[in-house]
Amino acid sequence: MRFWFRIVFLAVCLLPFSAQALDPIAPISERKFGIIYVKTPQPGSDMVTVIPVGGGKSMKVASEKEVKVPVGNYEVTVQMQEYQYQNQVAVTGTERTEVIVPGYGNLKVTAPKDASIEVFKSGTQSLVAKFPPSKLKVLPAGYYDVQISLGGSSVMSNDVWIVTNTTREVEASFSKKN
Repeated sequence: MRFWFRIVFLAVCLLPFSAQALDPIAPISERKFGIIYVKTPQPGSDMVTVIPVGGGKSMKVASEKEVKVPVGNYEVTVQMQEYQYQNQVAVTGTERTEVIVPGYGNLKVTAPKDASIEVFKSGTQSLVAKFPPSKLKVLPAGYYDVQISLGGSSVMSNDVWIVTNTTREVEASFSKKN
């Protein structure tokens, strides 16, 4: 009886260590590679390029497809309809590195041609863009505060929602003082 008690006791004490030793470890050949996965707003038309930072051959890849690449740093460039997205990523062995490209939309402001337009991230004073009214501005999807200034007057439009693949229009009119 005492013998079986010792066997069971040792088995219970050593079980965590033996279970740890059974964890699967990737073969050395697999540890040299990782996976890049890029998700874009319009997978059918967006062009994805993966370029090794240390030099090497660039690869054109399809959106939402896993690509096996050697471990290292990469510059991921996505050419979309009228804008480009860039991000640097580090790929580690046997891991999947995901790059999720934010959606973009357009902001069109109708205002007198002498006006200036400033776009801030909603609720902050963080300037995102400054442009003339004649220009259509491409912005990441989200909420923005748009300030239109003419002379000493200004009009603020808060929480303008930019939606992926749409054009949001903001109109400002300044009345003349008599």
